[in-house]
Amino acid sequence: MSGNTISVISKRSFDFSKLQSSQTQEIPLNRAIDVTGAKQIDLVVRVHSRTISSGQIDVIAQAVSLSNEDPSVDFIYTTNASGVIALATLTLNVTAPCLQLAQLTAPWGPMVRVILKGTGAASATIQASLSIDLIVYSN
Repeated sequence: MSGNTISVISKRSFDFSKLQSSQTQEIPLNRAIDVTGAKQIDLVVRVHSRTISSGQIDVIAQAVSLSNEDPSVDFIYTTNASGVIALATLTLNVTAPCLQLAQLTAPWGPMVRVILKGTGAASATIQASLSIDLIVYSN
């Protein structure tokens, strides 16, 4: 099976330290990546560095579809919890540098979006430098 690497983001730093306990913030990393014809998709998260005393950072892949008739709407596949079809979680137990892999769970439809979600904790440091790819296998 041959695969194609799609870069979601190159190395970038994120800081969710100002979030209060249980407060969340989502950052869209890529609105819609065309994965038409994909047989398998792997989420590849490289954790270059991280400082997490409490709380967590999630890298989430969701099935999405866009429409010319309603261009401002992201149609998210919500049969699963929050439309999550792949998840990589960073907590204080993750030692950097490291690689985290997650395989997307079908169905994902014609497009996938990737978001970063920080979850706060009281007086916590929640920081990480990440780079993310999708490996799309077509046959």
